Amino acid sequence: MGSRGPMALPTDPLHALGPSLFLSILSHLPLQPLINASLVHPTWHALISSHPTTLFRPLAHRLGIERHHLHSLEAAEQTTSFSISSAGSADPDEAPGWEIEEPDLDLDVDLEAEEPGARVDWRGVVKAWIKLQRNWKWGRAKGSWLTPGRNTVWRMKVDEEEKTLLTTSRLDGILVSDLETSEPLFEYVDVAPYAHLEFIKGFAIFNIGHDHRLEVHLTPSAVRRLPPHLQSLPSSRRSLTYDRGYSFTTQAEYTTPTSPSSASDTPPRGHLTYFRTIRPPTNCLAFRARVDHEDVEEDARVVLGTAGEEAVYIWDLEDKGKVETYPIPESQRERPNYIEFDDDFVFLCGATQLHVISRRSKNRIASFPSDHPTNRDLGDAVYVVHPQLAFIPERRAFANASLIGRASVEGRWREDRRFSDLVEEAMQELAPNREFNACHYTSSDLFCTTASGIVHVLRDYREVLAIEDAQKRDETILASLLTIVVKDPVQQLATYGDHVAVTTSENVILLETSSLPSPPYNFPFSPSAAPSDMWSRSKLVLTSLRQVHPRGLQQASCLQMDRENVYLVYWALGEMDAGGVEDEEIGVTSVPPPEATSDFGICVKKWDFGLRR
Repeated sequence: MGSRGPMALPTDPLHALGPSLFLSILSHLPLQPLINASLVHPTWHALISSHPTTLFRPLAHRLGIERHHLHSLEAAEQTTSFSISSAGSADPDEAPGWEIEEPDLDLDVDLEAEEPGARVDWRGVVKAWIKLQRNWKWGRAKGSWLTPGRNTVWRMKVDEEEKTLLTTSRLDGILVSDLETSEPLFEYVDVAPYAHLEFIKGFAIFNIGHDHRLEVHLTPSAVRRLPPHLQSLPSSRRSLTYDRGYSFTTQAEYTTPTSPSSASDTPPRGHLTYFRTIRPPTNCLAFRARVDHEDVEEDARVVLGTAGEEAVYIWDLEDKGKVETYPIPESQRERPNYIEFDDDFVFLCGATQLHVISRRSKNRIASFPSDHPTNRDLGDAVYVVHPQLAFIPERRAFANASLIGRASVEGRWREDRRFSDLVEEAMQELAPNREFNACHYTSSDLFCTTASGIVHVLRDYREVLAIEDAQKRDETILASLLTIVVKDPVQQLATYGDHVAVTTSENVILLETSSLPSPPYNFPFSPSAAPSDMWSRSKLVLTSLRQVHPRGLQQASCLQMDRENVYLVYWALGEMDAGGVEDEEIGVTSVPPPEATSDFGICVKKWDFGLRR
C-alpha cells in the first residue's frame, strides 16, 4: 500500500483556527488591519460584523480613550436596552477637502450588527475617537460665541453633565447659563468681583471676598448623588452669598432646600446649593480642584488643593475630617501663585521656579529650572517660535471652518554646536517677567509656563519624578526638560488628554504631545550626525487658531479645554473696535456678532473640534 501524502490543511485561518480563536487574535489588531480583515472574505466580514463588542471594545481601551468615558459606556451597556454610539463627529464626506494632507482609513465598512445583548456601538465609539483626534491634530474646528449675562466674564467652567456654563464676573456675582443658548438660569450677586472658580463633578468652589475663605456649592446632579449621611444640607444662610440666589427659571429669589428628600426637592437645572465653607489655617493664594484616584471608582474622591507660603492643604470635599497637610520649611518658602496636583505630586508655581512636593513623603523633591545661574533657565532641548512669522495660513478644510495657521519649528539640543546661538536668540526681546504663572499635565508630560513667554515641558514626568535617588532624579529632569520660547508673554495654559493650548498676546496655540521628540536631550544632535528621520522628528508642529485679534486677547483671562472644545474668555468688543479679523482666504474682514459685543463685550469664544451634526 503506497504512503499517503501530507494531510491537506485548510488555507483559511478562520477554518484552521475556528471562530473563537480567530476572534481572539483579531481582538488584538489595530483599527486599520481589523477593517482590512473584514474585506478579505464574506465569511470574515460576517464574523466581524456579528462581534463588534468583542473586537472594538478592546480596541477602544487600547486607543487611549478616557477611562471614565469608557466606564460610563460600559455601565450604560449593562443597564440600557437601546444602542448608544459616540459617533457624533461630522462625516468627512460632508465636508469637501476634509482629508487634505493625510490618508484616510476606510471607516465606512458596514459593521453595525451587534452581538445579542450588546448596548453600545463600539465600532462607532472607535470611529468617532479617530475622527476627533484627527480634528485636533489638523486644527479642524468651528467657532462660536457664548455670551452670558452682561459679558463681564472673568473665570469660566463648563458643566458637561448639566450642559451649563458657570462664570464669575469682573463686577460681581456668579452666573450659571445654558451652554448652547447662553440664556441665564441662576445667579449669586454677593460674590466679590474677580473671584476665582474651580469646578469638578458638580462641585463649584469659589472665593468669597478677600478673607481667603472658600465656599463649596453643588449642582443639582451633585445634590442627587450625595450619600445618605450628607442628605441633610446646611442652611444656605451660613453662606456669605447671604442666601441671595436669583432664579431666572422662576423669575424670583431662590432659597435651596436643606433636605432634598425627593426628586421634587432637587433644585432646578443650573441652580447652585450651598454645601460647606473652607478656610485654610494659612493664607490661600491659589486653589485647584480635581478627582483623586479617578480610575478606581471605589477610591475616587473629589478634592481641593489650597496653597499658601507656609503650607499646602488637600481637602476631601465630601468628608470634612479628611485634610492632607504639606508644611513648607521656612528655607523653601516662596509665594505661590498657582497650584496643580495629581495622585502623587503637588506642583507650585513660584517667582522663578516650579516646585514639586511628593504627596507620599510630603517633602519638596525637585525644583526646575534648577538653582544654577541663567544658563540653566532653559531645558536641554530648545525651540524658538517667532509669533509674527512662524505661522503660515492654511486653506480651510471645509466650509465655515475656523482659520488656522501652522508652524514647523526646529529644535536644538544642549550639546549641539549651535545651541548657544539659539539660546542667545531666544533670550533676546524676552519679556523680563520670569514668573511661573500656570502648570498642567497631560497623560504623560508636565507643562508649565512663565509670563515672559516660555513653555517648559518635563517629558514622562511621573517616571522621572518617581526616581528615588535625588542626584539621578535631578540629572534626569534636566535631560528630559524641553523648552519652547514663544517670545511673546504667555497668558494662559490648558491641557486635556494629549492636547495642549496656550494663549499669548498674539496667538492661541495648539500642540499635540505626540509631536514632541523623545528624551533624553543631553546628547549631541545635529543634522550632519543624525539620520534624516531623527532630524525630522526634532521638528515641533504647532497650530495657531487665527480667528482672534491681539486687541481681543488683551482681556483674555481664562482658557479651558475638554475632549472636544477650546473655550477662551475674550474681549469681543476690543476686536470689533480694532476692525475685526481679516480672512485672507476669501478677502473679507469679519467682526463678532452683536450679542458678543453688547454691554462690556467680554464673553467666551469657543472652538468645537467634535463638529457634531
